[in-house]
Formats: sequence, structure tokens, C-alpha cells
Amino acid sequence: MIGRARLGRYRPGSAGFGRSGASAASCAPVAPDAAGLAAPPTEDEVSCLATLRTTLRGTLAAAAAAATLATVGTGAAHAAGWPPLHDGGYLYSGTTGTGAVTAVDLSDLGTCHTLATPARSVQVVSGSASVLLYPGADCTGAHPWATGSLAQSDLPTAARSYRVVPA
Repeated sequence: MIGRARLGRYRPGSAGFGRSGASAASCAPVAPDAAGLAAPPTEDEVSCLATLRTTLRGTLAAAAAAATLATVGTGAAHAAGWPPLHDGGYLYSGTTGTGAVTAVDLSDLGTCHTLATPARSVQVVSGSASVLLYPGADCTGAHPWATGSLAQSDLPTAARSYRVVPA
């Protein structure tokens, strides 16, 4: 029984099959003998198996690539409900960029601004400015929270005032 394989082998099923013009559709199952075994594979049968494996790998790779491309651009922030990023600074009264919006003048460096409605989230897109957010009015509070020049985040505590600073 050495050199004999169990069920599951394939052989070429059409003329012209082999190294030139092999396709997965032209492979047919090998019929086993009475003991349920088949003879050792021929060169064409080995080629057929290689074609089947290659076709399967190609199909799996294409499916994986399609799944990856389908998720490109759907970042975690956008998936959580954030508005799309755009130039400027914005403070939101709700988390994840929801609620009332206050536009931040990023060119007004150093001036303290007290908010009518406390901010719970922030979005900043600037190459040169960031925002310091304070828990108290008139830029007071023990620990201001600082953004970078590119930020989109919920705040750890409600901010009642802010100041724009160079990034």
C-alpha cells in the first residue's frame, strides 16, 4: 500500500490539460479502486492539484483584499459618529462631536474665551495652533487640557473656557 493515496485526489478532465492551459474547471475527481484507494498521482494530476490550490489561494486573497478595501476610510472616530475632519477648531457641547457647536478662532492667540455652554468634545485641524481647555470660567482650573494641532477627542471634564496657543 506504499505510494497509494486515500480519496480526495483529482486528475485532468479535458484534453490539453497540463502545464499549458490548466484550469480548475478541467480537474475531475479520481475514482478509487475497490479498496477505496487510488494509484499514485501522475504528473498531470499533480499539476491539477497545484492549479486547484493556486485558484483557491487567489480567490481567498481577492476576498481578503475586497474586505480590506471595503473598510478603508472608516476610521474609529468616524464610526463612532464624529463629524468629518475639516480645517479649524470646533468645540461641541456633547460627546463624539454632537450637540451645540462653537467655532474656535485659531488665529486669536492668547485670548481667553468663556463658553456659554460647556464643551464635552473638541476637534482641531490646524498646522500651527492648538487649544488649551479649562474646567473653570475665565481660563481657571488646576489642570487645563491641551489639544494638538490635529485632534478629535472627548474631554475628560467639561470645559468652560479656552485659549488658543501656538502648536
